[in-house]
Amino acid sequence: MSIFVSDSRFIMDLGMNNGDDTAYYLAKGFNVVAVEANPALVAAANTRFAAEIAAKRVTILPNAVAGTAGRVSFFINEANDHWSSMDVGWAGRDDSACHAIEVEALTLGQIFDRFGIPYYLKIDVEGADKDILAQLGRQLIKPLYVSIEDCRFGFEYI
Repeated sequence: MSIFVSDSRFIMDLGMNNGDDTAYYLAKGFNVVAVEANPALVAAANTRFAAEIAAKRVTILPNAVAGTAGRVSFFINEANDHWSSMDVGWAGRDDSACHAIEVEALTLGQIFDRFGIPYYLKIDVEGADKDILAQLGRQLIKPLYVSIEDCRFGFEYI
């Protein structure tokens, strides 16, 4: 049995990237908790959303989301930051150059424990989408709405 949250007023943006989705959610009146593992994108978002961060409308976590918490390798694609991933094969697809950094990973449960259950959960984490959906499936309380960007593995895991 699952319980779905319908009265939450915030959105969780897993895989914030350049922050365009976060900006859209803010424009619609929602508060946002955004998670992004790429330090350069986090720095840019901290500048872009400085006023919203000060107003406590946006919280940006500089982390990856994984099945277990702790330090993980994160591979930054040097030509297309949208492809950056904890999976080197994903980040370096089409023989594109990437380099590894170490980042702190959190589980979905840890993020939910810290911030609560969002009204809407956006999942766009290159190559880790299936793992996050598995974690979401184990949560008793779930967001009312969930979207996922990548379904290259098919829909059997949704």
